[in-house]
Amino acid sequence: MGNMKFEIRPAAKERAKLRLGIAGPAGSGKSYTALLIASGLGGRIGVIDTEHRSAHLYADLIPGGFDVIELTPPFAPDNYVAAIHAFEMAGVDTIIIDSLSHAWAGEGGALDMQGKIADKTGNTWAAWRTVTPKHTALIEAMLQSPCHIIATMRSKMDYVQEADGSKTGKVKKVGLAPVMRDGIEYEFTLFMEMDQSHNGFVGKDRTQLFDNQIIEKPDADMGRRLLDWLNQGVEPAPHQTLRPQQLAALSDGINNARTIDDLREAYRIAAALCDALHDEQAKRDFNRLTNMRKHELEEAALRSAEAMDDEAETAGAAAPAEEDEIDVTAGNGTAPTRAPRPNGRGGQGQRSGAA
Repeated sequence: MGNMKFEIRPAAKERAKLRLGIAGPAGSGKSYTALLIASGLGGRIGVIDTEHRSAHLYADLIPGGFDVIELTPPFAPDNYVAAIHAFEMAGVDTIIIDSLSHAWAGEGGALDMQGKIADKTGNTWAAWRTVTPKHTALIEAMLQSPCHIIATMRSKMDYVQEADGSKTGKVKKVGLAPVMRDGIEYEFTLFMEMDQSHNGFVGKDRTQLFDNQIIEKPDADMGRRLLDWLNQGVEPAPHQTLRPQQLAALSDGINNARTIDDLREAYRIAAALCDALHDEQAKRDFNRLTNMRKHELEEAALRSAEAMDDEAETAGAAAPAEEDEIDVTAGNGTAPTRAPRPNGRGGQGQRSGAA
């Protein structure tokens, strides 16, 4: 058995922060619904807007207003993480990510990054090894945030024909799977799918308040009910944090790693100390730092390999044509003759010259 020590204690419901996912097709009301629910949660609201300033359309409809960070391409997961941390430091209570889909399928998002790396290296799986940690870091930033998190996602759309008494019926736009990595629903406390009538179906709900219900035009009251549930329970155990000297030393170990193996060991040490102190913020920072250093090492290895290939090609082009060896033992002693190459069947071949 290993040396890890475990603490066993009775389970108790602790106060928590909301993790709400809202998916739906265009026009289903995801952004406005997110703002209404956030207003019910109370406190200051911050919106990470990737939808071409669409959040501003609702500025006069939300009591107390809200703050906005506008994200533009590239929609790299790292940029989302930086925006989340910026709102945390600003003292925001609820962060709305509108929309999370761009981090996956937008310009500069995870799929775009993976495709460009694969085109450059010719290795699809190696590309995912670079991109997946960045996507994971974004999900962890959402889950570990001290703020409430509401994330909207676009849905893949389809059209169905419903009977309405007419000859042709009514064509209705419906949302399918969210435009995000498979399984994203499992990361949230509650996951709701919106339809074109602005109603929400709650397919997953750990609070049990709305499970498998259709909520007609979700509003601030839904936020207030969720807040009541979230505030029930005991206060979470206070978390210790790493000292500045520890943060500096562990960061130096990661930044100065010369190989991937050295990097893994440096991160293992840092993560173990974070786990021991329950310092999730420091662990997120070390994870982000490790991913950055890993990318630098991989880029350096790629440049080195390309340089070696270029040197080999240059050397091959500059090498003189290979000549046959001179047989100084053959002939009549007056002039050397050239020996032919082996005949390719393992023998030495016939030597030219006098018999």
